[in-house]
Amino acid sequence: MWHDASYFHELQQILSKAGYTSYSMQFPCCQDNACYQEARRITKELVADLEETLQQQVEQPQFVILGHSQGGLITQSALQNSTVISERARGAVLLGTYPLGMTPPLGALLKEPRNMYNDFGYLWICLFGKLMNTRYTKHIFLMPTADETQPKLKSYIAGLLKAPSDGLVTMSHFPQAPTASLPLPTLVLGAEQDCIYPPHLLTDAFQERFPNSKQVIARDQAHCFVDPGWETAMAEPLFAWLDELLQKKEK
Repeated sequence: MWHDASYFHELQQILSKAGYTSYSMQFPCCQDNACYQEARRITKELVADLEETLQQQVEQPQFVILGHSQGGLITQSALQNSTVISERARGAVLLGTYPLGMTPPLGALLKEPRNMYNDFGYLWICLFGKLMNTRYTKHIFLMPTADETQPKLKSYIAGLLKAPSDGLVTMSHFPQAPTASLPLPTLVLGAEQDCIYPPHLLTDAFQERFPNSKQVIARDQAHCFVDPGWETAMAEPLFAWLDELLQKKEK
């Protein structure tokens, strides 16, 4: 994928220290446009993979399911279409993602002061399915103030630029319309400077789909939640919501 989710192993370490058991699942990217033309089938297969993984590896009778970016779309599809997942899910966290089935508000997106479209880097993605260079990668995934020469971020970006083509851009990323609102307790955690899924454009759609949701915006964070201070801006609201949901006693 364009933004390697392995970076979130640090979040898992923090979860562990707080007494939570977590499991991660990173979906493989599609290698050609034909894959995206069968988006419904691919989504169904990914949900089936997620369902099988949860049944085999997650021993707890209940869990909270978290999905970031495209993983958030898979999470929403899983809650909508998998009885196994929807019945065992105690709650859901939708992190830097998009309301399933919402028609992309292209006009509003293009008017955003910072967006991913008014740049040659977006044309490069459309033509080749890959990120063009460090500058554009930083533009869409990190804060403008991020120091991309810092060793950890430099290594992270280098890995993204080496990633294989993720398929051509199509609207089939958004193939499903939600059948009904879900009463499941849900945390919708967006990034203030997310120029891919700007949270302020998605509030009403998320509220319609998840009426029992809490919507939080992580300040000074971009789409990938890897900017300095993410442990406070993103992780603290997440833990506060988890603790309240699961009624954990303060130590």
